[in-house]
Amino acid sequence: MNIRKRFLAMPFLTFIILTIFSTNASASELTPEEIEHLTTLGFSEDIAPSVTKEEYVEYYQDLTAADESQKVTNYYNFVSNKYLPEGTMEVTKYSEAEAFREMNKLEQFAVGINNSTWLAMTLSSTKLTNGRVLLKNEFMWKKGPQVFFKDAFAITHSANVVRYDNTINFRYIFRDIHGSDRYYTGSNEKNNNGVATLFDIKGEPGYSHTGYLSVEANRSSSSDIRSNIFGHYTHMTIGFTGSVTITTGDISLGLAAKESKADDASITHEW
Repeated sequence: MNIRKRFLAMPFLTFIILTIFSTNASASELTPEEIEHLTTLGFSEDIAPSVTKEEYVEYYQDLTAADESQKVTNYYNFVSNKYLPEGTMEVTKYSEAEAFREMNKLEQFAVGINNSTWLAMTLSSTKLTNGRVLLKNEFMWKKGPQVFFKDAFAITHSANVVRYDNTINFRYIFRDIHGSDRYYTGSNEKNNNGVATLFDIKGEPGYSHTGYLSVEANRSSSSDIRSNIFGHYTHMTIGFTGSVTITTGDISLGLAAKESKADDASITHEW
Protein backbone atom coordinates (compact mmCIF):
# COMPACT_ATOMS: atom_id res chain seq x y z
CA MET A 1 0.00 0.00 0.00
CA ASN A 2 1.44 3.37 -0.98
CA ILE A 3 1.60 6.34 1.42
CA ARG A 4 -1.45 8.07 -0.08
CA LYS A 5 -3.60 4.95 0.35
CA ARG A 6 -2.42 4.55 3.93
CA PHE A 7 -3.56 8.08 4.79
CA LEU A 8 -6.89 7.54 3.03
CA ALA A 9 -7.46 4.39 5.09
CA MET A 10 -6.72 6.01 8.45
CA PRO A 11 -9.97 8.05 8.81
CA PHE A 12 -12.00 4.91 8.13
CA LEU A 13 -9.95 2.89 10.64
CA THR A 14 -10.30 5.66 13.22
CA PHE A 15 -14.08 5.61 12.69
CA ILE A 16 -14.14 1.85 13.32
CA ILE A 17 -12.12 2.19 16.55
CA LEU A 18 -14.28 5.03 17.87
CA THR A 19 -17.45 3.14 17.02
CA ILE A 20 -16.29 0.01 18.81
CA PHE A 21 -15.30 1.81 22.00
CA SER A 22 -18.05 4.46 22.07
CA THR A 23 -20.47 4.18 24.98
CA ASN A 24 -22.88 6.83 23.66
CA ALA A 25 -23.94 7.39 27.27
CA SER A 26 -27.62 7.03 28.05
CA ALA A 27 -29.12 9.38 30.65
CA SER A 28 -29.06 7.83 34.12
CA GLU A 29 -32.21 7.51 36.21
CA LEU A 30 -30.11 8.13 39.33
CA THR A 31 -28.87 11.33 40.92
CA PRO A 32 -25.11 11.98 41.12
CA GLU A 33 -25.31 11.23 44.86
CA GLU A 34 -26.96 7.86 44.24
CA ILE A 35 -24.35 6.95 41.61
CA GLU A 36 -21.59 7.87 44.06
CA HIS A 37 -23.28 5.72 46.71
CA LEU A 38 -23.20 2.72 44.35
CA THR A 39 -19.45 3.17 43.78
CA THR A 40 -18.94 2.83 47.57
CA LEU A 41 -20.70 -0.55 47.26
CA GLY A 42 -18.21 -1.80 44.65
CA PHE A 43 -19.88 -0.67 41.41
CA SER A 44 -17.54 0.75 38.80
CA GLU A 45 -18.02 4.28 37.49
CA ASP A 46 -18.94 2.77 34.10
CA ILE A 47 -21.68 0.49 35.45
CA ALA A 48 -23.19 2.50 38.33
CA PRO A 49 -25.08 5.03 36.14
CA SER A 50 -26.89 2.16 34.37
CA VAL A 51 -28.60 0.89 37.53
CA THR A 52 -32.32 1.67 37.35
CA LYS A 53 -34.10 3.65 40.02
CA GLU A 54 -36.31 0.65 40.80
CA GLU A 55 -33.27 -1.60 41.34
CA TYR A 56 -31.52 1.02 43.41
CA VAL A 57 -34.47 1.42 45.79
CA GLU A 58 -35.08 -2.34 46.11
CA TYR A 59 -31.52 -3.64 46.48
CA TYR A 60 -29.02 -0.90 47.30
CA GLN A 61 -30.58 2.28 48.74
CA ASP A 62 -30.52 1.05 52.36
CA LEU A 63 -27.00 -0.42 52.22
CA THR A 64 -24.04 1.46 53.70
CA ALA A 65 -20.45 0.42 53.20
CA ALA A 66 -18.51 -0.11 56.44
CA ASP A 67 -15.17 -0.20 54.67
CA GLU A 68 -13.62 0.28 51.26
CA SER A 69 -14.56 -2.41 48.75
CA GLN A 70 -12.11 -5.17 48.03
CA LYS A 71 -12.04 -5.78 44.28
CA VAL A 72 -10.10 -7.27 41.41
CA THR A 73 -10.46 -6.58 37.67
CA ASN A 74 -9.30 -8.94 34.94
CA TYR A 75 -9.37 -8.50 31.16
CA TYR A 76 -9.86 -11.40 28.75
CA ASN A 77 -9.14 -11.69 25.03
CA PHE A 78 -11.36 -14.21 23.18
CA VAL A 79 -9.85 -15.19 19.83
CA SER A 80 -11.07 -17.57 17.13
CA ASN A 81 -9.34 -18.07 13.78
CA LYS A 82 -8.84 -20.67 11.06
CA TYR A 83 -6.16 -22.47 13.06
CA LEU A 84 -8.57 -23.34 15.89
CA PRO A 85 -11.35 -25.97 15.75
CA GLU A 86 -14.85 -24.75 14.94
CA GLY A 87 -16.56 -23.29 17.98
CA THR A 88 -13.31 -23.02 19.92
CA MET A 89 -12.01 -19.71 21.22
CA GLU A 90 -8.66 -19.18 22.87
CA VAL A 91 -9.05 -17.10 26.04
CA THR A 92 -6.10 -15.17 27.49
CA LYS A 93 -6.19 -13.21 30.75
CA TYR A 94 -4.47 -9.80 30.94
CA SER A 95 -3.88 -7.11 33.52
CA GLU A 96 -5.52 -3.74 32.81
CA ALA A 97 -2.29 -2.16 31.52
CA GLU A 98 -1.47 -5.16 29.32
CA ALA A 99 -5.02 -5.29 27.95
CA PHE A 100 -5.08 -1.66 26.86
CA ARG A 101 -1.72 -2.04 25.12
CA GLU A 102 -3.08 -5.02 23.20
CA MET A 103 -6.45 -3.41 22.41
CA ASN A 104 -4.73 -0.33 21.00
CA LYS A 105 -2.74 -2.32 18.47
CA LEU A 106 -4.14 -1.61 15.00
CA GLU A 107 -3.93 -5.25 13.99
CA GLN A 108 -6.68 -6.05 16.51
CA PHE A 109 -9.10 -4.39 14.09
CA ALA A 110 -7.82 -5.95 10.87
CA VAL A 111 -10.61 -7.81 9.11
CA GLY A 112 -9.96 -11.43 8.17
CA ILE A 113 -6.92 -12.00 10.41
CA ASN A 114 -8.76 -13.09 13.55
CA ASN A 115 -11.99 -12.55 15.40
CA SER A 116 -10.77 -10.90 18.57
CA THR A 117 -13.11 -9.74 21.33
CA TRP A 118 -12.39 -8.30 24.79
CA LEU A 119 -14.16 -8.70 28.11
CA ALA A 120 -13.50 -6.95 31.43
CA MET A 121 -14.75 -8.55 34.65
CA THR A 122 -14.65 -6.99 38.13
CA LEU A 123 -15.33 -8.97 41.29
CA SER A 124 -15.85 -7.13 44.58
CA SER A 125 -16.78 -7.69 48.20
CA THR A 126 -17.95 -4.82 50.40
CA LYS A 127 -18.47 -5.00 54.16
CA LEU A 128 -21.78 -3.42 55.18
CA THR A 129 -22.84 -1.71 58.38
CA ASN A 130 -25.66 -4.28 58.79
CA GLY A 131 -23.03 -6.95 59.44
CA ARG A 132 -23.34 -8.51 55.99
CA VAL A 133 -21.16 -8.26 52.90
CA LEU A 134 -22.25 -7.34 49.37
CA LEU A 135 -20.74 -9.72 46.81
CA LYS A 136 -20.83 -8.34 43.27
CA ASN A 137 -19.52 -9.40 39.89
CA GLU A 138 -19.79 -7.17 36.82
CA PHE A 139 -18.79 -7.50 33.19
CA MET A 140 -18.26 -5.20 30.23
CA TRP A 141 -17.52 -6.31 26.70
CA LYS A 142 -14.83 -3.85 25.56
CA LYS A 143 -14.97 -5.15 21.99
CA GLY A 144 -17.53 -7.59 20.71
CA PRO A 145 -18.90 -10.16 21.31
CA GLN A 146 -19.16 -11.78 17.89
CA VAL A 147 -21.00 -14.98 18.86
CA PHE A 148 -24.51 -14.75 20.27
CA PHE A 149 -25.87 -17.66 22.28
CA LYS A 150 -26.58 -17.98 25.99
CA ASP A 151 -23.75 -16.91 28.28
CA ALA A 152 -23.31 -17.73 31.96
CA PHE A 153 -22.26 -15.30 34.67
CA ALA A 154 -21.70 -16.33 38.27
CA ILE A 155 -20.37 -15.84 41.78
CA THR A 156 -19.18 -18.89 43.68
CA HIS A 157 -17.79 -19.08 47.20
CA SER A 158 -16.45 -21.16 50.07
CA ALA A 159 -18.76 -23.44 52.02
CA ASN A 160 -18.64 -21.09 55.03
CA VAL A 161 -20.53 -18.35 53.13
CA VAL A 162 -24.27 -18.02 53.72
CA ARG A 163 -26.18 -16.06 51.05
CA TYR A 164 -29.41 -14.12 51.45
CA ASP A 165 -30.97 -15.27 48.20
CA ASN A 166 -33.84 -12.76 48.34
CA THR A 167 -31.17 -10.11 47.63
CA ILE A 168 -29.92 -11.70 44.37
CA ASN A 169 -29.99 -9.15 41.54
CA PHE A 170 -28.82 -9.73 37.96
CA ARG A 171 -29.11 -7.32 35.06
CA TYR A 172 -27.79 -7.44 31.49
CA ILE A 173 -27.76 -4.07 29.73
CA PHE A 174 -27.57 -3.70 25.95
CA ARG A 175 -27.08 -0.19 24.60
CA ASP A 176 -28.55 -0.05 21.10
CA ILE A 177 -27.48 2.05 18.10
CA HIS A 178 -29.77 4.86 19.25
CA GLY A 179 -27.93 5.10 22.58
CA SER A 180 -30.86 3.71 24.57
CA ASP A 181 -30.28 1.14 27.29
CA ARG A 182 -32.32 -2.05 27.17
CA TYR A 183 -32.47 -4.11 30.36
CA TYR A 184 -32.73 -7.90 30.54
CA THR A 185 -32.80 -10.46 33.32
CA GLY A 186 -31.69 -14.08 33.18
CA SER A 187 -32.56 -17.45 34.68
CA ASN A 188 -30.85 -17.68 38.06
CA GLU A 189 -29.60 -21.02 39.33
CA LYS A 190 -28.10 -21.55 42.76
CA ASN A 191 -26.85 -24.11 45.23
CA ASN A 192 -24.66 -24.09 48.34
CA ASN A 193 -21.60 -23.26 46.20
CA GLY A 194 -22.87 -20.10 44.50
CA VAL A 195 -25.34 -18.43 42.18
CA ALA A 196 -25.23 -18.29 38.36
CA THR A 197 -27.42 -16.82 35.67
CA LEU A 198 -27.94 -17.75 32.02
CA PHE A 199 -28.77 -14.89 29.68
CA ASP A 200 -29.07 -14.24 25.94
CA ILE A 201 -26.44 -11.98 24.35
CA LYS A 202 -28.15 -9.61 21.91
CA GLY A 203 -26.99 -10.28 18.35
CA GLU A 204 -27.60 -6.88 16.79
CA PRO A 205 -25.59 -3.68 16.25
CA GLY A 206 -25.11 -1.65 19.39
CA TYR A 207 -22.66 0.26 21.55
CA SER A 208 -22.13 -1.92 24.60
CA HIS A 209 -22.92 -5.10 26.50
CA THR A 210 -22.60 -4.83 30.29
CA GLY A 211 -24.05 -6.56 33.32
CA TYR A 212 -23.80 -7.24 37.01
CA LEU A 213 -24.78 -9.84 39.60
CA SER A 214 -24.96 -9.05 43.30
CA VAL A 215 -26.06 -10.76 46.51
CA GLU A 216 -25.74 -10.09 50.22
CA ALA A 217 -23.99 -12.73 52.31
CA ASN A 218 -22.50 -13.53 55.70
CA ARG A 219 -20.22 -16.08 57.29
CA SER A 220 -21.77 -19.28 58.63
CA SER A 221 -19.98 -18.98 61.98
CA SER A 222 -18.64 -16.02 63.95
CA SER A 223 -15.38 -17.94 64.30
CA ASP A 224 -14.79 -17.91 60.52
CA ILE A 225 -11.88 -15.64 59.59
CA ARG A 226 -11.92 -15.62 55.78
CA SER A 227 -13.73 -16.95 52.71
CA ASN A 228 -12.81 -17.38 49.06
CA ILE A 229 -15.02 -15.59 46.54
CA PHE A 230 -14.87 -16.27 42.78
CA GLY A 231 -16.28 -14.51 39.72
CA HIS A 232 -17.01 -16.37 36.48
CA TYR A 233 -17.94 -15.66 32.88
CA THR A 234 -18.51 -18.42 30.32
CA HIS A 235 -19.12 -17.50 26.67
CA MET A 236 -21.00 -20.15 24.71
CA THR A 237 -20.00 -20.49 21.06
CA ILE A 238 -21.94 -23.59 19.94
CA GLY A 239 -24.85 -25.52 21.40
CA PHE A 240 -27.50 -25.04 24.03
CA THR A 241 -27.78 -25.94 27.67
CA GLY A 242 -30.68 -25.72 30.06
CA SER A 243 -28.68 -25.57 33.27
CA VAL A 244 -25.41 -24.57 34.86
CA THR A 245 -23.26 -26.83 37.03
CA ILE A 246 -22.00 -24.76 39.96
CA THR A 247 -19.03 -25.74 42.10
CA THR A 248 -16.81 -23.60 44.29
CA GLY A 249 -14.37 -21.93 41.89
CA ASP A 250 -15.99 -23.17 38.66
CA ILE A 251 -19.13 -23.29 36.51
CA SER A 252 -19.92 -25.50 33.51
CA LEU A 253 -22.60 -25.41 30.82
CA GLY A 254 -22.81 -29.12 30.03
CA LEU A 255 -21.65 -31.56 27.35
CA ALA A 256 -23.90 -30.18 24.59
CA ALA A 257 -22.28 -26.75 24.70
CA LYS A 258 -19.05 -25.41 23.28
CA GLU A 259 -17.90 -22.96 25.92
CA SER A 260 -15.01 -20.54 26.27
CA LYS A 261 -14.26 -19.78 29.90
CA ALA A 262 -12.63 -16.67 31.28
CA ASP A 263 -10.27 -17.67 34.09
CA ASP A 264 -12.03 -16.93 37.35
CA ALA A 265 -11.44 -13.73 39.25
CA SER A 266 -10.90 -14.37 42.95
CA ILE A 267 -10.88 -12.55 46.27
CA THR A 268 -10.02 -13.78 49.75
CA HIS A 269 -12.55 -11.94 51.89
CA GLU A 270 -11.43 -11.21 55.43
CA TRP A 271 -14.39 -11.23 57.83
